[in-house]
Amino acid sequence: MTKIDLDQIAHLEKLFVEEYGDQSIKDFRAEWNPGREEDYLEQLKRQTRRQDTAETKKVEISGVLITERTIERKSDRVCPVCETYSFSRRDDLFMNRFSCCYECHVEFVDKREERWTNGWRPDEDRIKSAIKRRKR
Repeated sequence: MTKIDLDQIAHLEKLFVEEYGDQSIKDFRAEWNPGREEDYLEQLKRQTRRQDTAETKKVEISGVLITERTIERKSDRVCPVCETYSFSRRDDLFMNRFSCCYECHVEFVDKREERWTNGWRPDEDRIKSAIKRRKR
C-alpha cells in the first residue's frame, strides 16, 4: 500500500470512531479466544439439535405424515378472488396487501386500489373470463 492509501484508511477509521464509537473499527478476532470458540460451537450444536427435533416431529393427517413445523406455518396459498392455488412467492406480497394473487391484482386492482380497498370485487362472470384467459 502507498502512504496515501494508509492515510485514507486512518481518516476513515477516525470518522467511524467519531460517528459509531470504538467498536466500529475493532477487529472481531481481537477478543476471540479458545473458550469463546467452544461456546460458539456448543451454541451451533444446540441450534442444530433444536431444528432437527422440530423437523422430525411428525403428525399423521388423513394418512399422510406431516412435520409439526409445516402445520404451524400459516400461509394462505389460495386466492380468495379467483380461488386458484399459488406456489409463487410473488403472490405473497399481493395476498398480504390486497388479499388477491398477482394475476388478480393485474386484472382487477392495478390503478384501482382505492376502489378495491373500499370493498369492490369483480362479479363471477368477470372472474371466470379472466381465469379462462389465463389458461390459454
